[in-house]
Amino acid sequence: MLYQDKIAVIGMGGVFPGADGLEEFQTQLEKGVDCIRPIPRTRLDLVGLHDPSLYVERGYIDDIASFDHEFFGYSKGEAVLLNPSHRIALQTAVHTMEYAGYTRKKLRDSNTGVILAVGNNSYLQTLGDTSGAAYNANEAGMAAARISDFYKLRGKSYTLDTTCSSSLMAIHQGVMELESGECDLILCGGVNIQIEPYTKKEFENTSFGIIADSYRSKSFDSQASGTGVGEGCAMVLLKRMEDAVRDGDHIYGVILGSAANHNGGRCNSLIAPSSSAQTECIIRAWERSGIDPAKIGMAEAHGTGTKIGDPIEMKGLQDAFAHFGVMKEHSCALTAVKSNIGHLGMAAGAASFIKALIAIYAEKKYPLVHFKQGNPQIAWEHSVVYPCRQTEKWNDAERYACVNSLGLCGTNVHMVIGNAPEKLEKPKHLTENILKLSASSPETLRDYAAAYAGFIDTHPDICPTSLAFSANTGRDDANFRTAFSFRDLEQLRKKLSEDIGGSKTSFSQFYLLVDGSVSEMTVLEHLAACVPQMAHQFDLLKKAHSSLTPDGTQLLLYTALVNSFKVMGLNCRGIVGIRGGQAIVNLINGKITPEQAADGVRDMSKSDFDREKFMAFAEKKTDALLIGFGKDSEMMRLLEGHERILQVTQDDPLLLFETLYCGGLYIDWDAFYHEKLERTSVPAYPFAKKKCWQYVKAETVQSASLAEAEVMQKSKDPVEQYVYRLFIENLKLDDVGLEDDFFELGGNSIMSLKIIQKLKERYGDTIELDDLYEYATIREIAELIKEQSDVSVQADGKAPSVNDPYQMKKAPDMEYYPVSDAQKRMWIMTMTNSSDTAYNMPACMEINGKLDVKRFVDAFERIAQIHESFRTTFHQVEGSVLQKIEDSAHFKVELLDDPELDVRTLIRPFDLEHGPLMRVVLIRRGQDRYTAFLDIHHIIGDGTSMGIMLRDFLDLYQGHEVKEPPYNYRDFTLWQNEFKQSAFKLKQDDYWREELRDIVNFESTLPLDFDRPKVRTNEGDLYEMVFDAEFTRRLKQFAGDQKCTLNILLLSALFLVLGRCNHQDTVVIGMPISGRHGDDQHRIIGMFVNMLIIKIHLDPDMSYLQMLDSLKRKAFRAYENQDSQFNDVTEMMEFEREANKNPFFDLVFALQEIDIPRLELPELTFTSQNLDMSSKFDLVCTAYGMGDEIRLSMRYWIRIFKEETVKQIMQDFREILGEILDSPDRKLSVIGMRSMEKLQKDTTFDEINFSFD
Repeated sequence: MLYQDKIAVIGMGGVFPGADGLEEFQTQLEKGVDCIRPIPRTRLDLVGLHDPSLYVERGYIDDIASFDHEFFGYSKGEAVLLNPSHRIALQTAVHTMEYAGYTRKKLRDSNTGVILAVGNNSYLQTLGDTSGAAYNANEAGMAAARISDFYKLRGKSYTLDTTCSSSLMAIHQGVMELESGECDLILCGGVNIQIEPYTKKEFENTSFGIIADSYRSKSFDSQASGTGVGEGCAMVLLKRMEDAVRDGDHIYGVILGSAANHNGGRCNSLIAPSSSAQTECIIRAWERSGIDPAKIGMAEAHGTGTKIGDPIEMKGLQDAFAHFGVMKEHSCALTAVKSNIGHLGMAAGAASFIKALIAIYAEKKYPLVHFKQGNPQIAWEHSVVYPCRQTEKWNDAERYACVNSLGLCGTNVHMVIGNAPEKLEKPKHLTENILKLSASSPETLRDYAAAYAGFIDTHPDICPTSLAFSANTGRDDANFRTAFSFRDLEQLRKKLSEDIGGSKTSFSQFYLLVDGSVSEMTVLEHLAACVPQMAHQFDLLKKAHSSLTPDGTQLLLYTALVNSFKVMGLNCRGIVGIRGGQAIVNLINGKITPEQAADGVRDMSKSDFDREKFMAFAEKKTDALLIGFGKDSEMMRLLEGHERILQVTQDDPLLLFETLYCGGLYIDWDAFYHEKLERTSVPAYPFAKKKCWQYVKAETVQSASLAEAEVMQKSKDPVEQYVYRLFIENLKLDDVGLEDDFFELGGNSIMSLKIIQKLKERYGDTIELDDLYEYATIREIAELIKEQSDVSVQADGKAPSVNDPYQMKKAPDMEYYPVSDAQKRMWIMTMTNSSDTAYNMPACMEINGKLDVKRFVDAFERIAQIHESFRTTFHQVEGSVLQKIEDSAHFKVELLDDPELDVRTLIRPFDLEHGPLMRVVLIRRGQDRYTAFLDIHHIIGDGTSMGIMLRDFLDLYQGHEVKEPPYNYRDFTLWQNEFKQSAFKLKQDDYWREELRDIVNFESTLPLDFDRPKVRTNEGDLYEMVFDAEFTRRLKQFAGDQKCTLNILLLSALFLVLGRCNHQDTVVIGMPISGRHGDDQHRIIGMFVNMLIIKIHLDPDMSYLQMLDSLKRKAFRAYENQDSQFNDVTEMMEFEREANKNPFFDLVFALQEIDIPRLELPELTFTSQNLDMSSKFDLVCTAYGMGDEIRLSMRYWIRIFKEETVKQIMQDFREILGEILDSPDRKLSVIGMRSMEKLQKDTTFDEINFSFD
């Protein structure tokens, strides 16, 4: 069985009724379990229903509300909108990839495809959300794309629908994609989740006679009356057989042949089955398989359990056997998984496929549940096919099964699968093994360890080395880590059962301490015996030095270890040698030969060394792990009590790699093993069960009263109830606990401002923005409010008559309206040079797919009418600049047909007096290819405005209604002009006078490459970098732990970078803020953004955590006083403006927390293109989330910076963030030293060698 031209199944995963994974599913199959049951109480609660007797029984999966959203980079709010089918598909995809041994790192940018069949359900209606975001989160066509996006796959990604045969059709399509060379790997399968249960009455009226009276599929039985229904998800990962064998993949089975066809009018109606069409499809698949059909030992049937459908399907099989002359009676067992779990709809075919695959893999044929007496319309006597009544052993060396799936639409799919070729070589056994585990939380890590312990109990004969190899090379790394060295499964089982807390990164570098002792070399010998890469490196060195004496050969172990580190991606920072160790250091650096090193070790073995110098070195390495070997190391004795030391002994040599891994260092485990060992199936990642569900109104209560009831259940305290509502509303969560931390829940700066503002409206000045650092839970906030309040809190939790300073009122109709401070600033700067485009906000998107041009045009022209800002022009009237609002928009989308047009030529100055101040151009590039160009002037909009406009576009394009906002920008300008003279605003001005009084003459010194020109211009360029998913997760976790926003964490590192560049203790950075208050302003398109001035003092003796705490408070105080406009502050401080620079600061930092919607529409893909190359400041660093990564850009003024300087600043930024994560308690005086020295990964040991006389 070579199967060189066939397709290997190298991974599979699934969730089925009553089974969260494949092992439970296999147990159900073997025991013949009936998984159809009444609707669980938990499901009723999710959809607000009560009486289970009203609803049909079916195969329910246990939990559709939970989703480990953080693992996939979704916020809780995004996860709530995401359809449960998509969530379960994502998690099943990860398990399928993991069972195949493929990590995200290995799959990234690979030619891997995804083909899914996805069932529709009522979740969007359950949400009651008509926004574009909700629609896109529920569009079935997005499910495959989400998986491709998560893994960064570049192969084909699509969904298909052939009704009941869809998921087996997806596998058939996957086979063809591989055979054609279109993909190298492909994930195929289906998912079907039903949200609202059918009532029994509904089924009676709409089942088309297909649904069984008992709700169970009694496939091929005389009592069959129809099919049962179920839900679930099933996926497989496919690869060309020759590639799978070459790469050492674990092969679960082989697809030998597949075919698909359509009934094509060979039956009475479209939805009726055809035996002749089925026979044709089966024959074609069997011919392609190349095997003798007489060897097919199992037929996994479609098996709906209908009185007509079952006999027709059986005839199709019997006729196919007859076609090939197969006559042996009762040689092929008939099975149907629908008799266990019901009809899974769009996932049915893939479920049948996996059931057959498990049967082949486990060497067992599983029974037809409910089968008692055969359907009398089937000719059972003398039939090749017989009903499998109980689990049968299947020990044939060659095990073949066929799988049948029939679509209600008439599309038939058939496959032949077989067992993988038997491996002739026995799996390799290492005497010592290491198992690494990691998870996103200590709780999940404990669950992971428990899963492995249970796995060992049920698989006592598994090869320990295969288990370790599969786990170490086939799983991604997360923040919380643990590792176990072990000699046998019993020892591993014991360690897995111990309390596992999991360590987080605790060091960023390590040193080896060597002295050349016998004890030390004994440890290295043991290490080489259980680290294949080290053994390989040792063999290479011995071949290169074949004439060495035994002593010289033994010393090559040191070089082998260091070379292994390099191959595995471990950066050993240096080697400290004392006594004979000095010769070893020189050997590793190539300064002496092995024979000279052996002489040196003998000669210096008794020499003394400078202990004070050694200890002084060790004391400086507070962030490094110091590693010694053997029990007799004097350096280890001297370092007793040091925070980070590791003594490796011959009893447990792999403790070295345990500690390096748990310390957060990256290890290339494929390199660790040097060669491909046997891969096997080991437990997949245990996703955290985090409820992500929108509250649904119950049958007997109105939605408002239900929401109130939910709040009342949380707390009887009216203040807590109100804070709870604010958390739910702003964090976009379905539920939070009274003790849950705001920042750990994903709170950011914008959310903080909204919550504090609402609390002030209700309770007055009882809480300030920076109080959120100390009082971050609902209970703590409520207690603070009650303690600080001078007035009694009423029964409804509201303090009486608190004046809201941000409440707007509608402006009266006038010919002209005053402008805002920001608009006035923009008018002046624009009119100074009317041909300048510095304050244009251009955006460009490449659109591929079936774009409806009319809907595109209508959507933007409707947007121009809805929002007054797009109907606004600016005029100078009697010496003052005023704005005028037209009744109707004089705006048209421009349509062009030009494949070669450079969109940058469309960036032109706007006429502020005549308008319009928005420009939209749609350029047709070719068949189903377009470029959309959007541009507005900054005087009428900002980043948030762009988000509002794009969200409106998505809604309007999809036919949803978009209402005019309750307030417009003219209402804001009226409010702002009145607000300027309020005591509230004057108090903010006082804050800035005090905060900035000592930096009026502050002079920043960025590392300029050229002299600063005398006049400021805006020519800029962009340098970009990406923080990968793992690093991003660490940043978010650290921010949550420190009760700060990601914004503040990134800003803190930038302050340290700038401090190093300036060599100054006082550093100032600008930070833009949305400038919007309350829900009313967040719906207005207009220019609100303001610039905050953040000043901080960097004391070298201060720890980073102390600096972070200071910055948090500074930033929150700045947020609280954000209504003082930047220009007003500049004038107030009498800051002398210069023509070639900005006042106060040269660097601006912005984390884009603006709610910009994802551009996702059915049949369309969008790719954004950056057009704005201007730079209004010396440096502008912008960070924004992209899935589970962070993308950063540094915009710089090219008249004063070279690209390499900006690149170094960004690399220093990344390096300092890494140091912060590794050692947050370090002093500022040592943070950033490595980055400033520009050390590279391949630093030679010469530069860091230490010897002591």
